[in-house]
Amino acid sequence: MRKKDEFEDIKTILERIIKKNNLTGKFLEEELRKKWPDLIGKEISNHITPLSVKNKILYVKVENSAWNNEFNFLKKDILEKIKLNISKDLVKNIISKV
Repeated sequence: MRKKDEFEDIKTILERIIKKNNLTGKFLEEELRKKWPDLIGKEISNHITPLSVKNKILYVKVENSAWNNEFNFLKKDILEKIKLNISKDLVKNIISKV
């Protein structure tokens, strides 16, 4: 327990507020959006964009059927990159919408 005259690190305070208000998933989802071009490549990210995460499913918008085909080849790698770079528990599957 800390003394009243000791200051608490802002990071610790924010983490506690985020956890208490069950906002962790939303912050991870926003981190995913920010890192998306780095995760899948800038060129590909121009054609495949994240929409939302619901029930551990990432929904992405794919520009057309050709890019949807490309996405299907990349899907497993994208999932792995999300697990390694964002969170292993955020996304279990990805569904594309053309």
